[in-house]
Amino acid sequence: DGEKAWEFDITPVPDELAIAKGEMPEDMKADIVKEKGGNFDEAQKEVDRITAETVDKLDGLRAAAKKASKRIEDWQVESQHNSHLRRVIDKGGLVGSGVLKGPFNKRVKKCKYIAGKVETVDEIIPVSKWINHWNLYPDPSCGCSIHDGSYTWEKDDITEKVLRSLKGTGAYIDIQIDRVLSEDPCEVNNKVPGSLEDSGNLTKRKTKGLYQIWYYYGRLKAEDMQSAGLKGADNLKPGDSIDVEVVMVNNHVIRCIKAV
Repeated sequence: DGEKAWEFDITPVPDELAIAKGEMPEDMKADIVKEKGGNFDEAQKEVDRITAETVDKLDGLRAAAKKASKRIEDWQVESQHNSHLRRVIDKGGLVGSGVLKGPFNKRVKKCKYIAGKVETVDEIIPVSKWINHWNLYPDPSCGCSIHDGSYTWEKDDITEKVLRSLKGTGAYIDIQIDRVLSEDPCEVNNKVPGSLEDSGNLTKRKTKGLYQIWYYYGRLKAEDMQSAGLKGADNLKPGDSIDVEVVMVNNHVIRCIKAV
């Protein structure tokens, strides 16, 4: 994928850079001489000590920035970040809009050496991905900036295999996923009577084994959170609302968490 288009670096205060180069400000030197009672030899030792400490500090910060840069680059390579960016640019050139979602958490399998054994463990990594602009539904009142809206809906397809893999991760409601898997894939519509948990009048999809999944990012009222089973919702007063992430398949809520 070639060179990355970004780089981390430290942002020290200008005085720190000057001290590291042996160019300590004169007023600081004067303060040191005063503190040492006018003893210029002791003052110079203190200046040398501060200079060495500042050099070590900046070297440590540069090393940390380099490691962080490498870590993020590894995540981007693993999630094919540049490939998704190219799709954003391609679609932006065609229709005037390109959407990149992220970073968001993704659970992946990793091999780790633990207590003398090589084991496969779950690890959470940040990823980003291209989203078809036809599948994104921001708050119509957001105006020119999507960030001014109160909510965003995102639509996608999910296979039965991937849907099953969400069980047991702790991030989704397993019993709700079982309910979805016991049904045929359906289209979401506004003809569902009663609560969100009733999928009686949904239209069956023609795509066998391919479910429609919806993501909601926005505010939710206390009573809606309680019906969705959000933890901590019982502590809220009627009419209260907080930012949440809700995931639905076949009109069943399979995930409902408080947004961080």
